[in-house]
Amino acid sequence: MSEFVSRISIVCFAASYAVALGCEASRPVFRSAFRGLTLIGFTAAGLAAHTLFLGWRALNASAVPLSSPFDWYLLAAWLLAAGYLYFTIANPRTPVGLFMLPVVLALVGAAQLSSREPFPQSPATQVWGRSTAASTSRPA
Repeated sequence: MSEFVSRISIVCFAASYAVALGCEASRPVFRSAFRGLTLIGFTAAGLAAHTLFLGWRALNASAVPLSSPFDWYLLAAWLLAAGYLYFTIANPRTPVGLFMLPVVLALVGAAQLSSREPFPQSPATQVWGRSTAASTSRPA
C-alpha cells in the first residue's frame, strides 16, 4: 500500500479535477445523469488522491507539515475541492464548479511552481516561541 501511495503525484489529482471541470463546462451543452456521476466520480477520485498525497507528504517530509508554500497551496486547493464536492452533491443543478475548479487548478499549479523548502525562521517566530513557552511555564 505504501508503494502505491508513494507514486501518487500532483498530476493524478490535477487531471481528475481537470476532467471534472470539463464535465462541468459541458453542462450547458447537454444534460445527462452519466455526466453528473462522472463529475462526482472524478472529483471524489481527485480528492482521494489529493488526501493521500498530503498524508504521505506529512508523514515522509523532512520538515514539519505545512512548513512550506507548496504545502499551503495544496491545502487550500484541497479545502476548495472538498467544498466543491459537497456543494455539487448538495445542490447538483448549480454549476459551482465553473468558479471553484479553476481556482483549485490554479492553486495546484501555484504549488507546483512554489518552493518546497520550509519557511525560514525569523526572529519574530523565535520571540513568539519564547513568549509562548514562558507563559505556559508560569505557575498560576
